[in-house]
Amino acid sequence: MKIALILQGGGARGIYTSAILDMFLTDKIHIDKIYAVSAGALNALNYLSNQKGRSKKAFKYTFKLKEFASFKNIIKKKTFVDFDYYFNEVPKTIPFDFETYTNSPIDLTVVATCIETGKPAYFNKSEFKDFIDCVKASSSLPMVSKPVEINFLHYQDGGDSDPLPFKKAIQEGYDRIIVITTRKLSYRKKTTHNKERMLTYKLFYKNYPRYMKALKISHQNYNKEFSFLMKEKNVFIIEPSESIKLKHLDKNDEKIDYYYNLGLKDYEKNKEKLRNYLS
Repeated sequence: MKIALILQGGGARGIYTSAILDMFLTDKIHIDKIYAVSAGALNALNYLSNQKGRSKKAFKYTFKLKEFASFKNIIKKKTFVDFDYYFNEVPKTIPFDFETYTNSPIDLTVVATCIETGKPAYFNKSEFKDFIDCVKASSSLPMVSKPVEINFLHYQDGGDSDPLPFKKAIQEGYDRIIVITTRKLSYRKKTTHNKERMLTYKLFYKNYPRYMKALKISHQNYNKEFSFLMKEKNVFIIEPSESIKLKHLDKNDEKIDYYYNLGLKDYEKNKEKLRNYLS
């Protein structure tokens, strides 16, 4: 039996996922491979490093740092959100067990969107020496983060092209698939790509028409993906029992704690069913 775990992104909403992953570590839930997007990829790193609670600490600490996200960064670094700072400086305060992460038997694939093609790219941990760059790419939101160059192409947030890569796990032969979402399954995105938004995209990506097209239809991709997911009978889904009302880089510790605890509660509700599914 091959078990895959699918992790949705969502910025601060990833705190919900981090709680469930902490319980996976506590209960020693066996996973063979993780497919992750954006904040899901950041959570996956801490899962592979076997550091219970690190994701929560990183969320609460990093989002408050001007060095990580601020308008000053735009002037100094040409990016609002600086993932170089996240990976190079934050571990000095919140240590990351790189050795355990490197030696983890769990395979990991993260999704990013190629801005030259507008298509999803799937980066596997075992195939890239500088895999952290792939995680940066998966997490880099359009316009607020600079694209990440990998093998002469440039990448941004994976959620724009494949927000929940459970189909990839099915294609690769996994017969037990666990999906953790950071939105309720019933949630559907509405387009925000009005004329003003598209003009803004053009300022940033006028040389990348395929990526602009991908951004324009990203809400459609999201809605189709979740419609397909709801029809899948052989996938085990853990969804929030209530809508997670957090801004993408929410700094409110009380709210972050609340949704972390929601993840703990939802895991407890699903624990026995999950064990039966995996048995």
